[in-house]
Formats: sequence, structure tokens, C-alpha cells
Amino acid sequence: RLFQLQIIDGEEYLENYTLSIQKTKEVQGTRGNIYDRDGELLATNRLAYSVTIEDDGAYEDNDHKNEVINDTINRIIDIVEKHGDSVVNNFSIVLEDDEFQFLYAEGYRRSRFIADVYGYSSIDSLSPKELNPSPQDIMDFLCAKTRRNSEGTSYGFGINQEDYSKERLLKLVTVRYAMHLNSYKKYIPVTISSDVSDETVAEV
Repeated sequence: RLFQLQIIDGEEYLENYTLSIQKTKEVQGTRGNIYDRDGELLATNRLAYSVTIEDDGAYEDNDHKNEVINDTINRIIDIVEKHGDSVVNNFSIVLEDDEFQFLYAEGYRRSRFIADVYGYSSIDSLSPKELNPSPQDIMDFLCAKTRRNSEGTSYGFGINQEDYSKERLLKLVTVRYAMHLNSYKKYIPVTISSDVSDETVAEV
């Protein structure tokens, strides 16, 4: 049996093992300097650090997953903001006058965002109730432990909104939502903060 495993089938097992433990990341190369026709420097490279997070998938259950990820994101936000850096804001809900508002008042972008939140590939799949939610409805849906759309039940972010200010809640949901969009490619890093200070880098 050892001969079979090591000699006859050894190469196949090694390839399968390598595939199961290997993950590939693409790192963009430097662009290089750009000069005008007179040799004057127009653009150059500058080293900048970003704080990213990725999901390694090692959890006992969904409650444990939410607890670990939410705690990690909160600790990173504290570190980033302590050193004067800011958290990315690329979510389609913003905070204005202490109220959640859609970034896009109406139209395709808003409808596409709502369909993505509810987990539909098409805007046409939205039910009449899902078609016009308030920004708070979206936050409630995402923060729930479990959430239900017309196609079934799925797991939410498990965030108790009462534990956070609206400003912190929006930052937490922004990062969790970006991670959620990568849920089928778990090892794609999600950026929490860009171009951070050396102090942030050192503490992280």
C-alpha cells in the first residue's frame, strides 16, 4: 500500500496537495516614471501601504465567524483612526445629519446596489417590497444574524446596531459588505484603509 501511495500515485497526490494549500496573489508592478517630451518628470512612483483583510475561513460556526471578523475589523479601525488615517468609504449608503441616506437618490445604480444586497443577479428579481427599501432597511437586513429574501434564508453579519454609533456602524458594514462580495473568492483581500502612515503600519 505504501508503494502504491508513494511511488505509483505519488505524483498525483503531491499535485492535489499543492493545489489544496497554494493560493496565488497578483501584485501589480510599479508603473515607472512618466516624462514629457522635454524630459521633465510628470509622474513618479511612491511607496504607499494599505491595510487589508481577508477571510481565512477557520470558524466553528457562523456566529463564531461574525464575532471574529467584526472584532478584527473594529480593532483595525481603531488603529487606523488613532494615527490619523481614514477608513475607505465605497459603500452606497452614507451618513448625513446622523441619518443613513442612499448615495444615489434613484436610478439604475441604486437599484443594482439593492439587488446585490438582497442577493439577486437581476434587478427584475426584486419583490415590490424589496424594490424600495429605506437605507435603514438595508442596514437592518445586512446586520441581522440571518436574513431572508424571496428566494430563501442566508446568514447576515450578526452586528448588534445598538452597540455602535451610526458612524462606526457604517464603517463596519462597509468592510463586511466588501468581504461579502468576495465570498466566492475568499482569499481576495479587502482594503480597509489606503495610503496609511508608518505608525499605522507598525501597529498593525
